[in-house]
Amino acid sequence: MKIAAATPELMGLPVATIAAIIAGMSFVIATCALAWQVSKHMLDGGRVRVSLNAAAWELGHSFRVNRSGIWELSGELGNTSMEVAQLVVENPGRAAVTVYSPSLAIYGTAKRKYAVTPRTFQLEGYGIDDATTDMVVRIDPYHRVSFILDYWSVIPEELSESKGSGIVVRGAVSVAGKKGARKSSRRRAWKIRRGAWTAYKIQSNPSPRGIMWREIHRMCTTTQQQESAMRLQWVLIRAMREFNERPSREEFSAAFVRLAGEERETELPLLMLAHNMHEALERHPGVIADWRSGI
Repeated sequence: MKIAAATPELMGLPVATIAAIIAGMSFVIATCALAWQVSKHMLDGGRVRVSLNAAAWELGHSFRVNRSGIWELSGELGNTSMEVAQLVVENPGRAAVTVYSPSLAIYGTAKRKYAVTPRTFQLEGYGIDDATTDMVVRIDPYHRVSFILDYWSVIPEELSESKGSGIVVRGAVSVAGKKGARKSSRRRAWKIRRGAWTAYKIQSNPSPRGIMWREIHRMCTTTQQQESAMRLQWVLIRAMREFNERPSREEFSAAFVRLAGEERETELPLLMLAHNMHEALERHPGVIADWRSGI
């Protein structure tokens, strides 16, 4: 009769069991090391963080931003300020990245995966809020770039095509070498309802001067053009003062072009400006203050 050999033991445990425990621990350690290497690679590489802020820009004077990301501005819209969207793209990674096509991602219309890039503005002399009009930008590690978007030039059309009570807007930018756009926070997405025309909490009737001035501002994307727009501000006031009531398109265009010529202001297309100002007034029927308000 043969007697089975005793199973080898170490510290009261079978050697095979100890070997299995060691192998399991090695597997866990190797998995953690691999996960760390993957995470480190992703953290060391270029990546972007996008935020969309509501802002008010008074040309040549101030640029106020609501950095919370909420679609809201405190105070009241003035005659010489314009609402814009500030799209901020940061690179918290350790490698440079190239971003392109800054845009607004629109939700709530029949268009799927839809984004639009409105007019952009150059902004200088405001420190961290300085903005570029370049559509392709390289961002160094731990740096950022800002884009100023004229979102009200596209939002009314999107609202007219909304399937419900309004639309949802998020900031978006494409990254070279990456699939899909990077977007701003879903939780802080802008919810703009039908009929909205401002992000200001206090919504008094807009003045004709303010509406027309913003059309001049919209035409001025570069610093040189913005200097020309500031000179046209006085021309606009003088042209409005020639009438006690709202004039016809032809009457106002003639006065505006004549007075701009006296100032030797030819940097901007004056007839186009006059046309755009009249169209802007037409888009605000019934909510405009008196013609001479603010002049």
